[in-house]
Amino acid sequence: MPTVTPEPDVTATAKANANCRSGPGGNFDFLATLNQGESARIIGTNTVGDTWWQLELSDGTKCWVKGDSLTLTGNTDNIPEVASPNTPTPVPPASLWAGKWTVWQNQCLNNALSCEWSGTITWTMTSPTTITGTYSALGCNYVDVLIVSADGMRADGRETSSNCSNWDVHLVMDPNRNQFRGRWNQVGNITGDGYYCGASA
Repeated sequence: MPTVTPEPDVTATAKANANCRSGPGGNFDFLATLNQGESARIIGTNTVGDTWWQLELSDGTKCWVKGDSLTLTGNTDNIPEVASPNTPTPVPPASLWAGKWTVWQNQCLNNALSCEWSGTITWTMTSPTTITGTYSALGCNYVDVLIVSADGMRADGRETSSNCSNWDVHLVMDPNRNQFRGRWNQVGNITGDGYYCGASA
């Protein structure tokens, strides 16, 4: 019998650091990074829309990288077409903020101790992009209504108090998604501006 020589592996090399995802699309979960200059074996492709290549990384992870991020080596004619997994359900951006937070505040520009407060705030989702919550601090009862950005990393809105004043609130989520920092501006009174930060409780 003649000896069959196996075809050499077809490989992909990252032109720059490339995200390797659970499916052929930017809406799939991030699984790993194929670093610039790093190569991996190609095991499949999906050409519905943009071309994506399914790779097997050195640690055995199988994931997808968009074609224009890669330089290919070898004959891709026999690489099988692989059907895409089901598209993941989008996560509402407000879900990053929903829950209980330990909060530290200072409500005076001069950082006076009498203006400091720490306690807890619980925000709940009232829509995919809105969080609301109530709490009490320094003799005031507050109601928060904040709109969350499309990527979930900002929350902006109004904090109202029936027995004190009203504030515009601007918060930024930490990249690790377990802390935030921000400020508020008292409506009509700059001396009531202040700052606060929070950590997931």
